[in-house]
Amino acid sequence: MSQSEEIERIRHVYTTQYNPDPANWGYTWNPRNPVSVSYRHALERNLIGLLNQARVKLDNLNILDVGCGTGNLLRFCLHLGANPQKLHGIDLIQSRITAGVRKIHASTELQLGH
Repeated sequence: MSQSEEIERIRHVYTTQYNPDPANWGYTWNPRNPVSVSYRHALERNLIGLLNQARVKLDNLNILDVGCGTGNLLRFCLHLGANPQKLHGIDLIQSRITAGVRKIHASTELQLGH
């Protein structure tokens, strides 16, 4: 399988199997599903713990989120003091990038790519 075929295969999986319907709270990754909430809380708690342990300040760091989706993790980094001009995200799915651009700081860069 060529690289471009593999990218298209992965893109197909993400657009068909991970395409949440906002009205379907039973979908695992719906923001209102308790599983999704628990996952986000664990991720945020662990990230804060690591950053605090290492005494890392985010304001001067360039941060890249590969597979950023709609930019949830980047928005969380903003809440932790990251510089929006130093936040970057890349995702395979254009609709997720488009949704993320509407939700995130105008200086934060989100782009389609692989």
